[in-house]
Amino acid sequence: MRNHFLRAAGGGAGVLSDLTITASDGSQTDSSTYTFSSQSVGSEEGANRYVVVCAAAARLSAGFAFDSITVDGNTASILTQATASAGSSIANALAIYHLPNGTTASIGLELNATAAYSSIHVGYFTARPGYAPALVDSYAQTSPSGSSITVSDTTSTSRGGLVIVNAASGNEAWTSWSGVSLLATRDMNSNDNHEVCSAQSASSALSWSGGHAGAYDLLTVCACSLY
Repeated sequence: MRNHFLRAAGGGAGVLSDLTITASDGSQTDSSTYTFSSQSVGSEEGANRYVVVCAAAARLSAGFAFDSITVDGNTASILTQATASAGSSIANALAIYHLPNGTTASIGLELNATAAYSSIHVGYFTARPGYAPALVDSYAQTSPSGSSITVSDTTSTSRGGLVIVNAASGNEAWTSWSGVSLLATRDMNSNDNHEVCSAQSASSALSWSGGHAGAYDLLTVCACSLY
């Protein structure tokens, strides 16, 4: 699944920095709503800071999806999300929110069905003064055996933009990534893993390997390109 949006206007990229991960958290409570209080969003306060929330959740029955992601009660923009189902299911979503002030924030997740557990990675990037970062492309892939996403528009990263990848697996962790750098990983529940990668100079093919051979080995990968 792919969406195309307009780039930021002007002669330079709207994104100045790579993604910095500042917090990771999770819950193993059955719920359709989760709140993670006092999550670090970094100390670089200012008009150009954007908070990124990479969320994942799992349940033991049919597919589901994220209805909303909030930052301090305010709705964040979900750029892309995916759900994979094979008896059980895993969903993940990638969202951003403009948050100039504060060093911590409450992160809220709302799903359209009850999950068994959930996970978040929180971080931030900074934008060029006077620019609002624009989404160039978004990608969502669900597969038990998929191993790559091809980024058709690399202009954003070749000129200083940013690619962010949010991935969740129903089995062991990825053994390697190509085209992006692994920033954070956490064990959601036993063998289920949640990882975040990013790059300011990504190759056109973002790929991974390891841990995705079985028919019930669920995999969801979301990626976005910001400029």
